[in-house]
Amino acid sequence: MANFTKATKRDLRLLADDGEKRGPLTIYQLAFHPSQNLLFGACSDRRLACWDLDGPVQDLKKLGKANLAKFICPHDLGWIRSFCTNNDGSMLLTGGSDRTIRQWQLHSDHTTKVAHVQENAHVGWVEALALSTDGKRLLSAGADQSVALWELPTWKLLKRFHEHKGYVRCVTWTHDAKYFFSAGEDGKLFQWDAKNTELLRTFEYGEANDGFGQTPALSGIHGIFVSSDDKWLAVAGAKSTIILDVATGNQVAGDNSPAQVTFSPTGAVLAKGSDTVQVLNYEDSKFKTVEMPKNAKSRPTPGIPGKVIASIKLGGFSRGLAFHPNGRTLACGKDDGTVELWDLL
Repeated sequence: MANFTKATKRDLRLLADDGEKRGPLTIYQLAFHPSQNLLFGACSDRRLACWDLDGPVQDLKKLGKANLAKFICPHDLGWIRSFCTNNDGSMLLTGGSDRTIRQWQLHSDHTTKVAHVQENAHVGWVEALALSTDGKRLLSAGADQSVALWELPTWKLLKRFHEHKGYVRCVTWTHDAKYFFSAGEDGKLFQWDAKNTELLRTFEYGEANDGFGQTPALSGIHGIFVSSDDKWLAVAGAKSTIILDVATGNQVAGDNSPAQVTFSPTGAVLAKGSDTVQVLNYEDSKFKTVEMPKNAKSRPTPGIPGKVIASIKLGGFSRGLAFHPNGRTLACGKDDGTVELWDLL
């Protein structure tokens, strides 16, 4: 169990702003570079935001001290909806509302060069991407209700899955690449055997509606994340966060934190929630199977065993949670185009 006791906010904000006079570039996905002191963010722009955390700081009147993002990986139009990196951070993959997936080389000066463009990867926006640990297989998911499995570097389409009946919001792998998962606005989670691509089990989260992408806080599942030891899968949806046992598919914990979730890469720490993010030292020795009550409309939320480190009030419909690879810093994205950094102590 991790021994963090509190979280402190850094006196520095990260800002996605290119100087154009338009609304804020709302953050909705964040990820740290695996080895460099960089943070990437998908926002309401056709490019990916990149912050050099060792870079210059400006004193902005309204925000105070701020680190301005550099914009990289430009798509021709629309928004970048999803992205991921390979293990050494030399490659970025982006999916956009232009229906393409783009592979990028990341150079030492933080510029990017396109290496491949997969046109018409989905018949609709590319909502999620996840790369296997060995970098040889890529999952993509889209507004066309499908999940695609690609072979890299050939970009051969190995299989397309059509089990979902709504936007597919998220895909992920276990770290050993034995299983992969998909989940979406239909309130369903599917677990697949990665070797033979067979469907192993279906988990009914529920809470689906007919918003068709327009009410993301209200429908289905919006975030899934596997713990670093591959034992647990966290599922964040419209009204709650549920913890599943990867080996059995059973629910073992859950609480009322909605919309997004992430595990620390280094210990038993979980961050979850939207307008308020709760950081928790969880105790998986106290996890136990939670039965779904007969005729229940929502998943039971008996709580997640552990000790709360911090409750971070962000406000609005905030999206984007990411732990630094060292497990001691948490980045929290906000709907005003800023990112807060919190250090766990």
